[in-house]
Amino acid sequence: MPLKSPAYKIIFLWLFLLPLFAVAQTFRLEQYTTHNGLPIDNVYAAAQDSNGFIWFGTDFGIARFDGYRFTNYSKANGMANKAVTDIVYAGGDSLIFFSYPFTIQAIHYDGRINTLVENSHLSLQQLTKHNGEYYCYQRGVGKFALLEKGKYQLFDADSVFGIKGILINAIVTLEEKGIAFCTSKGLFIKEGSHIIQMLPNRQIQHLVYTKQKKMLAVSEGKLLESGFEFEFKPLPFSFPLGFTVYHIEEESNGAVWFRGIDKGVYRLLNSELQEMSERVRMQNKTIHEFFNDADGNFWFCTDGAGILLKKKSAFINYETNDGLANNKVLRLLKQNNELIIGTSNGLSIMQDKKIKTIDLPQNGIGLKYVSQLFQAGNDIIGICIEKTFAFNDNYDLFESQIKDFGLDNHRFRAFKTTFAWQQDEITSWILSSSSLSKLQKATGKKESFDLAPFKVRKGYSMIEYENKLWFGTDAGIIFIEGNKVTKKDSVGNEKLGQVFNFLKDKQNRLWIATDIGLFFYEYNKFTAIEKGSTLGINYCKAITIDGKGKIWAATWDGIFVTDGKTKKYYNTNDGLPSKTVNCILYDSAGRNIFVGTENGLAVLYDSVLTDAPVNAAVFINCSIAGYENNSLKNNSTLPPSQNSLGFYLSFPYYQSIGDITYEYKLDDGSWTPAARPTIIISDIGSGKHSFYARAKVNGEPVAKDAEPFIFTVEKPFYKSWWFWLIPVLILQLIIYKVVNHYNKKEREKKLATQSQQAEYASLKQQAFTLLMNPHFIFNALNSVQYYVNRQDRQTANKYLSDFATLIRRSFDASQKSFVTLDEELETIRLYLQLEKMRFTDKFEYTITVSKETADDDWMLPSMMLQPFLENAVLHGLMPLSEKGLLTIDASAAGNSLYITITDTGIGIEKSKALRSGGKHNSKGMQLIKERIELLSKLGKEPIELTITELNPGAINPGTKIILVIPQELYDVYQQQRNPS
Repeated sequence: MPLKSPAYKIIFLWLFLLPLFAVAQTFRLEQYTTHNGLPIDNVYAAAQDSNGFIWFGTDFGIARFDGYRFTNYSKANGMANKAVTDIVYAGGDSLIFFSYPFTIQAIHYDGRINTLVENSHLSLQQLTKHNGEYYCYQRGVGKFALLEKGKYQLFDADSVFGIKGILINAIVTLEEKGIAFCTSKGLFIKEGSHIIQMLPNRQIQHLVYTKQKKMLAVSEGKLLESGFEFEFKPLPFSFPLGFTVYHIEEESNGAVWFRGIDKGVYRLLNSELQEMSERVRMQNKTIHEFFNDADGNFWFCTDGAGILLKKKSAFINYETNDGLANNKVLRLLKQNNELIIGTSNGLSIMQDKKIKTIDLPQNGIGLKYVSQLFQAGNDIIGICIEKTFAFNDNYDLFESQIKDFGLDNHRFRAFKTTFAWQQDEITSWILSSSSLSKLQKATGKKESFDLAPFKVRKGYSMIEYENKLWFGTDAGIIFIEGNKVTKKDSVGNEKLGQVFNFLKDKQNRLWIATDIGLFFYEYNKFTAIEKGSTLGINYCKAITIDGKGKIWAATWDGIFVTDGKTKKYYNTNDGLPSKTVNCILYDSAGRNIFVGTENGLAVLYDSVLTDAPVNAAVFINCSIAGYENNSLKNNSTLPPSQNSLGFYLSFPYYQSIGDITYEYKLDDGSWTPAARPTIIISDIGSGKHSFYARAKVNGEPVAKDAEPFIFTVEKPFYKSWWFWLIPVLILQLIIYKVVNHYNKKEREKKLATQSQQAEYASLKQQAFTLLMNPHFIFNALNSVQYYVNRQDRQTANKYLSDFATLIRRSFDASQKSFVTLDEELETIRLYLQLEKMRFTDKFEYTITVSKETADDDWMLPSMMLQPFLENAVLHGLMPLSEKGLLTIDASAAGNSLYITITDTGIGIEKSKALRSGGKHNSKGMQLIKERIELLSKLGKEPIELTITELNPGAINPGTKIILVIPQELYDVYQQQRNPS
């Protein structure tokens, strides 16, 4: 086909004109990274729950976003692994996610995490939900899994689809149409138990099910679109060689986004495929997933750059690429079904959302700067800096209307000194050189009013109200009533400067837009609605009223909307191309709001103007003040020191649905307004508390109140009952210590006295023993003499040796108060051996020690047994005519030593009878009893002494002595001698 053919001309013309008819898409991205509370900047997936909260799967756990802050969950909350590669909302209060690589878990609103599947045998990265079923797969693998009602099944794609060598690239839900499997062998759609194959033997990388109920598929780098009955046809778009599509998502405005693993990001919009990596700042980064939330906001989950948010614009914006003469829009005028747009560089006409430019003749500077537009019959009159122009209904420039009004005789030297008003079809008001002129078309009559005394140099608007004319000027308000001119240049304490616009509402109130704010006039009173000096509106340039009676104000801080009670704001966050708004107009026919800004025309269509009812509850998150990342659970118990808490209120709406405010109360207190969703309450008293919160949209409470956050602050220790018990116990302890110390001292004195007495008794006994020894020594030497005379030298030597050993032991024992049982028994064995030799085998003796007793180191008072043995030998056995027997048994029972001494002598009574006859009176027995009595007072248990007849009633009944010595006696004695 030759290049000059008409077809090519049409194509080139279409490509040239296409941008002029395309709606400008604002592209501003908000970024959320670790600086905003995200746990890490690697984000893999996103899901939104029924409350509007968005949950992100990251390389370091899960992050929940409420539109204000992030709440993070990690392995400390029960996650199997820290990496989360996909997450979907499961309904109710839970979401299902992949804890990479092999575990499927669920997380609940309260932060609980439980495991659903372990060791899935797939390196899980992507998850698709369809009719309560969850399809899991690993890209490029011929297997997929199904999780349904807690059961996990693994399937082989070859077996399911009946074709060998199938690799799965993506699984996509088709709503009521079933679920689609994009594979290396074509597209398979599974609806119930039926499987339909499409595009056989083609590599299907991915697809999206659009809002137009069509499928848009990517196959081998080309785009295919399904038509009637899902028949695919190719589209004239191709991706670069090597670009593999890993994810497709449709934005709320109909744009379709494509991402590759590392080859960039593309967008299909208005029949144009655009490479978008640079515009989304992802030239050197990877996007893992796109996500479209319920409010129409578009999210980018990135690798290394956190989260990017492209907010849904409330406005449709138009600029020079769409046909505007200039992006600086100054005036708007609606005529029939057309919008007349005055810019700083000429005039534009908008009809059916398409814009064309009207050329104005330019013979000098400022001839295209449209400062005013007004209607005169079917004609439009416009004023530029240097020229007044007029159009007829065909948009042809003509001068008759200008001449009829007499404007052709005026040369407007500067925009600041010129203005014109059209009151009706036959009368016009013109301000020029501080003179206000009234012109009548029919008669040509002209009437002038001198405004020089009022220092008026510029006029803006006029209105007839309460039978007088109101003029807005650069020096306040000028009133004309009859031939009288008056001025008002202040409202209360506020000085009026420039008065830009007047408007009457349905209640017949007069609204006034000024450089110091927005006012209305009623019953001879001016009321300030918003004042720039105090409430934030800067330069209110124009006002309009919509079909519901709401007042819309154009300011240099955006758009302010009010019905006299509630307030709402629109600014660049809502999609306005600029916060500097010059003019605003409500189209009653289309029920749209047109806004002229410094950066283009913005239109707020009727669908956005209709406020959707808000039916959500505030979500309350709580933490110790200063520790925002450590959330508390409901019904927590806190120590007294942690009685300052931060409450974070979340209302999950991201675009400006209205002016959102919060109220809160603690327990039964009154509702307190909060300017921000962060509330810090300090010095909370002890006890159980309930924190309540609710949101207000445009001044009205939402339908649901949040469940209260309940917590308990423990009482401080000084308010506890036991705290007051402590001083009492301490006082009692002090008294006890004092009394005990006193008693101890007294006891020590008593024990010292008793110890001294025992020592004294011991010394008495030892002294007696020493007195006894000469008699014993005399007898012993006689025995030695006897053996010598008999020339029994061996026996004499043995006797002398034992006698010397006994004397030495007796002397050593006399130096000690206590000796060991072995020492005492050895001493008495020598004593008895000598006595036996002295009395020529007059008696026999035995000494027995139990095995248990021999193993312990028993201590007993020194020379305790000798008096008993001496008494038994001399007074019990010696008077016998036959040979007697003396036994000593030592045994232990409990904590006491039992020593039993028995003899077969004449007995106690006969012995007393012999002694009462003038013979030996045993002084030793008396001393030993005194000693026993004194020693018994040292410890808790006394020494027990029992003396009885061995065989009562016999001729020679014998004697039995039982001596019980407590083990503690020696310890007490030592303590008394060494108190330290």
